[in-house]
Amino acid sequence: MPQASAKILIIDDEPNLLLGLAALLRRAGYQPITANNGAEGSRLAQTLLPDLIVCDVMMPPPNGLELRTQLASNTQTANIPFIFLTARTQQHDKNTALALGVDDYITKPFDRQELLLRIQAVLRRQALGRQIGWQDSQTELAQFKQNIIRTFNHEFHTPLPVILATLEIILRRSFENAPERSQTLIQAALYNTEKTKAIIADLAAMGQFDQNTTQLIRDPIDIQVDFIWPLQDLFKQFAPKMLQVQLILEPDVTNWASVFRSESADPDPEQKTRIVVRAPRFEFTQAIRILVHYACSTSPEHGSLQVNLAYNGFGGCVLTVSRQGFTLSSDMTESFFAEQQHLAQARQFARRMGGDLTILDTVAGGRLRMILPPGK
Repeated sequence: MPQASAKILIIDDEPNLLLGLAALLRRAGYQPITANNGAEGSRLAQTLLPDLIVCDVMMPPPNGLELRTQLASNTQTANIPFIFLTARTQQHDKNTALALGVDDYITKPFDRQELLLRIQAVLRRQALGRQIGWQDSQTELAQFKQNIIRTFNHEFHTPLPVILATLEIILRRSFENAPERSQTLIQAALYNTEKTKAIIADLAAMGQFDQNTTQLIRDPIDIQVDFIWPLQDLFKQFAPKMLQVQLILEPDVTNWASVFRSESADPDPEQKTRIVVRAPRFEFTQAIRILVHYACSTSPEHGSLQVNLAYNGFGGCVLTVSRQGFTLSSDMTESFFAEQQHLAQARQFARRMGGDLTILDTVAGGRLRMILPPGK
């Protein structure tokens, strides 16, 4: 919106000053809106959402300071630029007003040209801030798209050659005398096919962001494909540390993979209702990998590591990762996540799901717990 057409709300209990300011702003090309008390000014600010507010301090309740506090607590009006125009000239009064986050403090009597210049300066800063914010968001979006393309090129081209090579071997050799070898190759093909399917589904979900949609889509999680196999790959990376890894599923369901792979194929509807977890597959797997990777990398050689995934109501789960090593405590939570940016990303994912990632107090070592609340 051009500055000259900006809506400016003037709040003052002096009728003559109110009329004079409105005429001055109108001649300057602005759209003045007037209110002769704080209550009316508050109502107009929340209804019309002006581009700038010029307000007196000394008025019947709510006075200017009270009105500024009230509007700052409202998400709709908190970012509207605010200028105090007052007869109070004491430095203490000015400091009090500036502490409330006002954009300028002008004392009466005032020079009309100076007032117009200050209004212009505040509006210019506001417009510049919006422009910088837009540019930053565009930069982040471009980086986000590049990361998607980079991930796609790597992840999508990794499983496909494995699938093709495996199927080619199966076709060329019957394995009549080695059924176990044939079974292993088929399982490898199945794993990579499921991984490819998940990547394609993730790309479809990413399209939601291009449509300015920030809602995370909760799909059924395949425990085998989205949880166990990625962790097995991760544990292989840390094989030289010879960690004692314990993977626990609660409740102890021996065939989670089949239940999670296809809800419709579950022969026991009651069992399906009890254990199905729903979350965005890509973000879920990434968060799990981030937590377990941190635990593996900070564990001592031959140390013990426990990963516990527990059911938390239909659609929800609780992941607890415990490891030996230096001790973490809940009182260091904020400083810890400020330093560990990758773990902060996992916490951001949990919070977007309505849950959280926290540090649990331990006598020795460290425990991280990520909670995803129930939800379809």
